[in-house]
Amino acid sequence: MGVAAGGGGQSRDAVLVRCGGLCENPGCAGQPVDVKDDGSAILEVDHVHALEDGGPDLPWNMVALCPNCHRVKTYGRTRKELTRALGELARRKHAAF
Repeated sequence: MGVAAGGGGQSRDAVLVRCGGLCENPGCAGQPVDVKDDGSAILEVDHVHALEDGGPDLPWNMVALCPNCHRVKTYGRTRKELTRALGELARRKHAAF
């Protein structure tokens, strides 16, 4: 798919297509059932390895997370383990995309 290669908005769009409207955290306890005004899922695209830490702005380094899972990845006690798992998942899912 053409959007899979580029950075920035194209990468974000590729991740949102890849996730199929679902949080990509396999341990997600449940994303919001509500949706945005346009009918799309309430998801946040996040870099597994932050750009400021040298992470690339490419889909295999990005995941779609519900707001709760995004906060756990950023602030939770399990964030290191979750980041590692999401990195493996993003690479695997994007390779199959």
